[in-house]
Amino acid sequence: MKKLLKKSPFIQSGPSMFRRPGHGLSVLAVGLAALLCWGCGEGDSDGGSDVEPPVPGGNVPRLSAINVVNARALFVAETSTAQKRSSGEASQARKLFKITESGAIQEVTYQDEAGVEVKDVQTPVAVYNSSHNYVIVCFGRDIYNAQSCYLVAKRDGTAFSLEHAGYPLPQLRNFINSPAVTSDTAGNLYYLARDNSRSGATQPVVQLIRLDVQNPLAIKRTIHTPVDEEVQGFAVDPAGNVIYVGDSQGEVRVPVNRLKKASGGYFNLPSMMMSYWVDLEGRFAYWSFDAKHIQRLGIDANNNVSVGDYGTTDISAFSFSPSWSQQIRTSDRLLIVSIPDANIYEVYNPSGTPRRVEGLPLATVKRVAAAGDSYYLSGNDKTGAPLLIKVDATTDAVSNLLTPGEYDVSEMAAAPDGELTFNALRMRDGARIIGRISSSGEVSVLDVTLDARVIILEPIQ
Repeated sequence: MKKLLKKSPFIQSGPSMFRRPGHGLSVLAVGLAALLCWGCGEGDSDGGSDVEPPVPGGNVPRLSAINVVNARALFVAETSTAQKRSSGEASQARKLFKITESGAIQEVTYQDEAGVEVKDVQTPVAVYNSSHNYVIVCFGRDIYNAQSCYLVAKRDGTAFSLEHAGYPLPQLRNFINSPAVTSDTAGNLYYLARDNSRSGATQPVVQLIRLDVQNPLAIKRTIHTPVDEEVQGFAVDPAGNVIYVGDSQGEVRVPVNRLKKASGGYFNLPSMMMSYWVDLEGRFAYWSFDAKHIQRLGIDANNNVSVGDYGTTDISAFSFSPSWSQQIRTSDRLLIVSIPDANIYEVYNPSGTPRRVEGLPLATVKRVAAAGDSYYLSGNDKTGAPLLIKVDATTDAVSNLLTPGEYDVSEMAAAPDGELTFNALRMRDGARIIGRISSSGEVSVLDVTLDARVIILEPIQ
């Protein structure tokens, strides 16, 4: 791997302030995803057979490098002016940009297999901060119909095609901001992908796959769940154990909620399990409608599973619905935020007692972010005025980061030191801006000329 990375197609930069291991924060809005339904098909055998997803069409070149070097964050922006593609088809222009260490906004560049810079690429539709070392960038029609995806090394931008591994899909039955791609401490990647290898299926079955990317030139792919089950959501702990939910395939679709152990064994979970997560100790927990308590799983050295009670509070089924909730992870707390009513619950904290957070000024929540002991919420108050607030998780103290009603923030990402990057509609003149709020609270506008709606904003380090 070191030998490969020496042949860097782009100049290497220093360390990034957005550095963080493990899970990436996805800000793709997937609330409407529940309207989609993938069909079922007949399986053959569990294992590591390759899928055959769509490949780049037309004259679009295969890429060898995507310049993410020196990027703290990547974003896909949709400009307000329709442009003509090389095919002559009019389309709303979407482009991939990066925010550099210095705060500059630059359009991302690409190289083909010959190392020549190319401009005629497919539309970027997804960016996934997949691990400490890699980001996945996808191109195509939309996030459900990617036509090419690349595993991109953050260090030097080298791109490796995932056409034989399957292309990531959003989770349908997990929190809105649950990452589509995640990793364990060994660096294996996990995501949902269609199994297009089944010729008898009218719609390919969606399965959980695991990628061993130690050698990105020879990625090892494994179907990680039974081939007769369709997976709709999952969570991975640091050791590589997986909770997943979905349906069995056949004449009657039966809900499936399971724990797959890293050792290969399985453990069934309650059918009424509504939401699940990995807490800050790396342990699985879930809330079920029938028990109305938070349950915690333990896995011992012999892979035996135990279930213990973590406590309860006045949590409603609506607030724990995966389609309507986001999760927040501070340095020592895990919170669940209900989007429609802005109810916030601590489901893991130092006291070991779940509780509701009271007294916040928001009536609805759009986006969440977290850094250190603080978390950030954008949304609207009871009058409809847009707010962006910072909450001290240890005291519940609230501060306004922007003048109430000045900006309507639609996307945001937080750095470990508390610096916040955001995309917003400036209410006084209708301009769409990209801004930054320093850890000390100083607001600056990074770009206003782009006048673009940011549909993806992903911190990648």
